[in-house]
Amino acid sequence: HKTPCGAEAGFGDAKQCLGPSLAPHLTCSGTRCRGISHAPPEESVTQTKTNKAGGFHYAYAIVAACIAMTCLPCALVLSCAGIFFTPVSTFFGVPKATFTLYFSIVNLAMMVTLPVWGKVMSKTDLRVSLSVAAVLCGVGLLGMSASQAMWQFYVCGAVLGAGVAPFIYLAIPTLINAWCVKRVGFF
Repeated sequence: HKTPCGAEAGFGDAKQCLGPSLAPHLTCSGTRCRGISHAPPEESVTQTKTNKAGGFHYAYAIVAACIAMTCLPCALVLSCAGIFFTPVSTFFGVPKATFTLYFSIVNLAMMVTLPVWGKVMSKTDLRVSLSVAAVLCGVGLLGMSASQAMWQFYVCGAVLGAGVAPFIYLAIPTLINAWCVKRVGFF
């Protein structure tokens, strides 16, 4: 049976990507699920026609959320790190290489946790798993602000790496592929 699904609007195979908690909200035609229907089926038909005529499409909100996910945690963890290399190493009286080892640990933690995050994100609700990742980033940054020894920076680097990994490499492609079928290369 065929239910309104918004395929014309560019929805993707969101059921497998967004987790089991969103599965009841997906509408399908055959075996391919096309998107999330937040309204009853009769309103979904109208919503699909509005989206096709040029109204606001929810996929643009997903793209905006992806931009925010890239800019906030990733910028704080990776891009701003260099600002602190000289002052922190001077404060602790250690060479920069000793302090910046935490940054290598961040990257190693990302490498180790990416396969785990891939499995977690495919089996759980994406909102929950990304919330956990954001909390890990926050805990790592707060831990760094209270660190009193180099080994504490290294532990916080491992937590940061585990938290930022899904934001950089997994969440964006998953969300874009789930929501933007027609213009996936545009985003």
